Amino acid sequence: MPNEGQSNKESNNNSTQLAELRQQIDQVDSQLRELFLKRMNLVQQVAIFKKEQNIPILHPDREEEILMRLGAGLSLGQKQDVEELFKLLFKISRRQQGS
Repeated sequence: MPNEGQSNKESNNNSTQLAELRQQIDQVDSQLRELFLKRMNLVQQVAIFKKEQNIPILHPDREEEILMRLGAGLSLGQKQDVEELFKLLFKISRRQQGS
């Protein structure tokens, strides 16, 4: 139902715009899913290499290096969000390497 002062046409435009934005988010989500699966495949390859070379799974310097690189040029809030996301990815990656 449109807000007071808002025509049905404006309401329909808003609904269409929202639907288009959600469709774009769905596309990005699909891309993220595929990139995540690709990353996990690479993590498995790293795990095999580390096991063969007797290299420990945890490499805090590497993780910090990645966070610094990915956080460069971002606002504080964006940097914190990216760090939160990648720390979770690191945790999942370590779990995958350990199994």
